Amino acid sequence: MIIKCKMCGGDIEFNPGDTYGQCDHCGSTSTIPQADDEQKLNRYNRANHFRRQCEFDKAITAYERILEEDDTDAEAHWGTVLSRYGIEYVEDPATKRRIPTCHRVQLESILADADYLAAIENAPDEESRKLYEEQGKEIAEIQKGILAISSSEEPYDVFICYKETDESGQRTRDSALAQEVYYGLAEQGYKVFFSRITLEDKLGQQYEPYIFAALNSARVMIVIGTKPEYFNAVWVKNEWSRYLHLMKNDRKRLLIPCYREMDPYDLPDELSNLQSQDMGKIGFIQDLLRGVRKVLKDDSSFSQKNETSQQISSPEPNERALLDRAMFALEDGDFQRADEFVEQLLNINARNSQAYIYKLMIERKVRTEEYLAKETTVLEESPNYVKAMRFADDAIKQKLESWATTVKDRIEHKRKSSVLLIIQNDYKMAKSRDDYQNIINRANAIMPFDGVEPLIEKCQKRIDELLRIEKLHEKIEHKIRAIDETWQIAMEQAKNQERDIIKLNNDIERANDEIVRCRGEIHRCNLIIANAKGVFNGKRRNELEAEKQGFEQKIGNIKERITELYSLVKQHEATKIEIPSDQEFLYQKARIYYEEGLIYDAVTIMQQIREYKDVEELLNSHQIWDYKYKVLIDECKQIGNTVHLGSFNYDTEIETMEWIVVDIKDDKALLVSKNAITSMPYCSSSGENGWNKSGVREWLNEQYYDNCFTEDEKSIILPYENAIGDKVFLLDKGEYQKYSSEENLGENNTLLMRCQPTPYAIRKGIVVYSNVVYCWWWLRGPGEEKTRAPIVSGFGLISNEPIYKTGGGIRPALWIDLHLEEEL
Repeated sequence: MIIKCKMCGGDIEFNPGDTYGQCDHCGSTSTIPQADDEQKLNRYNRANHFRRQCEFDKAITAYERILEEDDTDAEAHWGTVLSRYGIEYVEDPATKRRIPTCHRVQLESILADADYLAAIENAPDEESRKLYEEQGKEIAEIQKGILAISSSEEPYDVFICYKETDESGQRTRDSALAQEVYYGLAEQGYKVFFSRITLEDKLGQQYEPYIFAALNSARVMIVIGTKPEYFNAVWVKNEWSRYLHLMKNDRKRLLIPCYREMDPYDLPDELSNLQSQDMGKIGFIQDLLRGVRKVLKDDSSFSQKNETSQQISSPEPNERALLDRAMFALEDGDFQRADEFVEQLLNINARNSQAYIYKLMIERKVRTEEYLAKETTVLEESPNYVKAMRFADDAIKQKLESWATTVKDRIEHKRKSSVLLIIQNDYKMAKSRDDYQNIINRANAIMPFDGVEPLIEKCQKRIDELLRIEKLHEKIEHKIRAIDETWQIAMEQAKNQERDIIKLNNDIERANDEIVRCRGEIHRCNLIIANAKGVFNGKRRNELEAEKQGFEQKIGNIKERITELYSLVKQHEATKIEIPSDQEFLYQKARIYYEEGLIYDAVTIMQQIREYKDVEELLNSHQIWDYKYKVLIDECKQIGNTVHLGSFNYDTEIETMEWIVVDIKDDKALLVSKNAITSMPYCSSSGENGWNKSGVREWLNEQYYDNCFTEDEKSIILPYENAIGDKVFLLDKGEYQKYSSEENLGENNTLLMRCQPTPYAIRKGIVVYSNVVYCWWWLRGPGEEKTRAPIVSGFGLISNEPIYKTGGGIRPALWIDLHLEEEL
C-alpha cells in the first residue's frame, strides 16, 4: 500500500504496523493513517489531495466521512484540523524544510480545537502524539502572529472577492469589473477590501492576516465572476466559503454573487440560493450600491446588534451537536437517521428554524440546502417550510424566500417553456386571423419570456398580411364576378345565336318542303290538261294555267326567302360566339391572382389545368418556385394525398409526375410514384441482386433524376438514409409492408398495393394482368436468393423473381424537405 505525504504528496516509506514514516521526496516525518484496507487508505489519500490543492471544504467533508465510520481515528481528526485552519506546507528556500502556511485563520487557538484535542487523545502511540503536539504548537505560533497583525487593521465594510489573473497570468475581466465596483463603493465612503489595491503595499508579506481581518469585519461580501470556473477557483472559493461559514453564526452579514454573460444557474450550488446580480443589466452599479447601503445604513449599532443577534440565534451546545449530526446524515443520504436527530432537537427546542429546514430537506430527499433551490415543486406548500419561516430570523427568511422564489421561477419557466412549445406548434398549423390572434392571446399570458415577443410579432405580421390578402381577395372577387358575368352573357348570347341558326335551318327546311308541294300542284295541273278528252273547256284550261303560274310564282318567292335564310345562317356562322370552356375560366382567374400578387392562390388554381396553354411553363419557372413549393408542402400534410412533382418524358409527350404521400416525419415526406412509369429488369444480366450495383438504381439516380426534376425541385429532394445517399430509390420489403397497411394509408392503401402502368410503361413491355389494369413492380433487394429480387404482384402480394426478368414496373420513391425557410 502507498501512503502519500501530507506536506508534499510524495510517497512515505514505512513498515507494516508503523504509526509514522518519512517522505522520500521532502524528507519530512509525518504521522500515517492506521488503514487496514486499500479502500480506507484511498479515502485518506483523496482527503489529503484536496487539502494540498487548498480545496479545504472538500477535504473537511472527506475527513468527516472517515470519522463517521470511526470517531477515534486520530489521523482523520488531524486532517480536519489542518483543513479547517487552511494549512498548506510550503518549502523554505533556505532550509528546504516544509513549513506550515495558514490560509484560514480562526479566532480560536488550534490548541483548543476539538479535533486537535481528539487527535492528541486518540494518537496510537507516544511518538505520534508528540508529532501532533509539535506541529500544533508551530501552527499556533503562526496563528498568533496573524491575529496580532489583523487586530491592528481597521474594520472593513465590504469585501470584494474575485479572480485576479487567468491561466496565462493576464489580468482577468473580473478584476476590471471588481475595480469599477470598488471605486463606486469607495466614492460612497465605504471601506472596501479589494486585494489588487488593498494588498498593493504588502508585497513580500503574508496576505492571510489582512484577508482574515477583512473577512471577519466586513458586513458585506461581493463575489464577482464572468465564468463558472472563476467562481470555483481555489482562492476565490476559499474566500467566499469562509464568509459563508461566518454568515451561519452572524445573520446580519450579506453575500451578493454578481455574474455577467453567464447563466445564474451555473453559479456554485452554495451561491445559487442567494439573491444574485446581473452585471450586464443597465443600472447594475446603482442597484448594488443601494443594496449595500441598505445593509450598512445602521453602522454605529452594528457591533451591539451583531453581538445580541449571536446571543439569540446561536443554539445551545447540544442543539449544535444534533444539527451537525443531522447535517452529516443528510450529506450521506441517510434521511431516516437525519430525521431522528432533528426530532431529538425539536424535543429540546421546537422553535429551531434550522431544524425545520432540515425537515424540509428530508421531505424532499435532498442532501444539501442548496439543492432546495433546485426543487421542482413549490416549497411554500410544505408545512416544514411554513414553520421554518415562522421561527427564522431575517437572514434565514431571506434565504428561504430566495429558495422559494428560485423554485417558483424554475417551475414557471418550465411551464412557460411547455406553453411556448405548444403555441409554436399551433403557429405552424395556424391559417386564419382568428388562429393567429388566439396564439397572441396565449403568448401574452406567459410574457415576459424568451422567444414570446418574436412569435407575437410573427403572428401580428401574419394577421396584417391575411387582412391585406382578404381585402385583395375582395378586389379579385369583384374582377372574377365581372368575368363570370361576361362569361354568362357570352354563353347566353351563344345559346341564342345557336337557337337562331336552328330556327333558320328549320325555316329553310319548311320552305324546301313548300317548294316540293308547289311543284306537286303544278304537276297535277299538267296531268289534268294532258289527259283531257274531247273538247276541253277553254275556260277550265285557262284556270289551270293561271293556277300553275301562281304556284310557279310562289316557288320563286320561296327560293328568294331560302336565299335570304341561307344568308342569315352564314352571317351567324361568321360571327358565331364561342362558348367559353371551364379551363379558360380557371386560366383567366389564375391570371388575375397572379397579376395581383397572390401567387400562392394562382399556383393552386394552375395545378388543376397544368396542360392548358402556358400553365406548365409558368409553373416550372423559377420566379414562382417558392409558392409552388408551399402548395406542395400544404398538399403533403396528409398521408394518402396525391401530389405533383417533376415531369417525365414519355417519348411523345411530357407529363407531370403524380406521387402518393406515404410517410411524414421530422419536416420531411416520403413520396412513392402513383403509377409504374416504365418497365425494365432489376439488372440487365444475371448476377447478385445487390441494390448498389443494380441497373434500376443507376437509371433512377442518373437519367431519371437529371431529366425529371428542375434545379429548384432537386433542391428539396433529400438523400435517402442509406450508406450511398440515393436521391431516388425503390421501397424495400419492410417499407412496402409498413406503408401499404390500412393503418397507415387507410382506404388509400390500395393506391400503393395495386399499381397501374402508364401507357409508356405498356409500350416498354410491362406485363399487365388479364382483365385488370394492374402490373407487378420491383422492390429494392436483396431477395431470398442472390439472383432474385422481391416484387409486388398486381394483387399487392410479395414474391421473388429473377433479377433479369422483363415486364416488371418501376415505382420511384424519394424523400422531400417540408421546411420552408421564410413565409410567403
